[in-house]
Parts: sequence; structure tokens; C-alpha cells
Amino acid sequence: MSKNNRGLLITLIVLLSIIALLLSGIFTFALISGTTSISTLIPKKTQTIFDQSYNAEEIKNITIDSDAGNITIKNSNDGKIRLTANGINSDSFDAEADGNTLKISSSRLNKMNFFGWAQRYIGPDIVIYVPTVMDSVSITSNMGNVEIEDELVTSLTVDNDMGNIEAKKLGGSFDLNTNMGNIEIERINITANSKATTNMGDIDIEKTNEVNIYAKTSMGDSDVKDNTPTASVMLTAETDMGSIEIND
Repeated sequence: MSKNNRGLLITLIVLLSIIALLLSGIFTFALISGTTSISTLIPKKTQTIFDQSYNAEEIKNITIDSDAGNITIKNSNDGKIRLTANGINSDSFDAEADGNTLKISSSRLNKMNFFGWAQRYIGPDIVIYVPTVMDSVSITSNMGNVEIEDELVTSLTVDNDMGNIEAKKLGGSFDLNTNMGNIEIERINITANSKATTNMGDIDIEKTNEVNIYAKTSMGDSDVKDNTPTASVMLTAETDMGSIEIND
């Protein structure tokens, strides 16, 4: 192979590698932000693959393990817990009551078809309606946003690898963590030590009750107001790269 041909081949390989990285980054961003330019190439998750109600007197704890897809928690107005999931394939979703715990698991679609690589990263979107007060709610997610639209008083744990965590009003205690994403809470009224941490993202808690606040960011601004150092309950907020705003 001549030097000119070898140089051309190397250049072509480099260009293709750059294009592949750009497409991968754009697709990942689109999944998180809901960008329509990419989503038009992907089947819509309009099919209801699960819809079932449970007795709220019998279910006191909820665990969710999700590979990919958004998770939304809303208040129930009828004294029941209702679980719905929208997706492409019902084989990717499962839920069962085990004693007083509702265990939910969902996986991303692995079937290869016309949509190829893109469709492998699609998982069901979960919506669950619960009473305001629960014993515990535990969520593990690899990719997708977690949103709590109404007040929730519980022992809340969220471990999210890629995606935002948003909540309206949290009581009880919480342990929120996302590797890449923002944490936004409108109001908290916690009764036990709680924390919000992210490796790359902002933390914004608009209003707290009287708590001792510890905030730390390695790269970013920190703006904390109305701290109560003498309070027995501590709120910890930490991010490696991002800003922190509490009671601002």
C-alpha cells in the first residue's frame, strides 16, 4: 500500500470514528432531553404494556429497578396504588407484590430490527400513583429521568446513573444520587438526615425546613441561605461539577 493510500485510509478511519462518537452523544442527549429530531426515528412508546391497581393498605414499600426509561410518581386520589407502563414490548416489564412490597423491574429493548442500534436503548416509561405517605420508596435507574410530581412523605432512595431527579415536596428522609444529571426540589420538610449528590450536575432546593445544611462543590458556585447549624437534622448537598442553590 502506498504512503498516499495509507494516509487516506487513516484519515477516513479517524473521520468515521468522530462521526460515530458525535452520533452516540446526540442520541444519548436526545433520550434524556426528549429532543424530537432523534425521536422521530424511534418507535413511540404509546402502547400501554401494563396497567394494574393494588390495595394501598397492603402495599407499604415500593422498589423500582429500571434499565432505561422515565419514572414518574404521582399522588393517588382513590386509596389505591396504580401502576402503568408505556413501552414497545411487554416482555421488558414485570411487577409483583411480595408481602407488603411492590417490586417493579423494567429492561431496555434488546431486539434488533430496522431501527438497529437506537432501539436497543429504549425502555418503558413508568407512572405510579401512590398515597402521600409510604414506608419506603427505592428507585434504581440506569438511564432516564425520575420525577415526583406531588408531595411524598417516605424514606426515599434514588440512584440514577444518567438523568435528572425532580421533586415537588419531600418529607421524611431522602438519599438522592445521580451520576450525570440535575437534582431539583421545590420544597422539603425532612425529619431525618438526608442528602442529594451528583457527580456532574446542579442541585437546586428552593425551600427547606429548619435543617443544618452542608453544601460542597468541587467546581461551581454554592449559594446557601437560611441555614440552621443548631438543627438536629442535617441536609447534605454535594456535586463534583455543578452549582448548588438552597433556599435561594
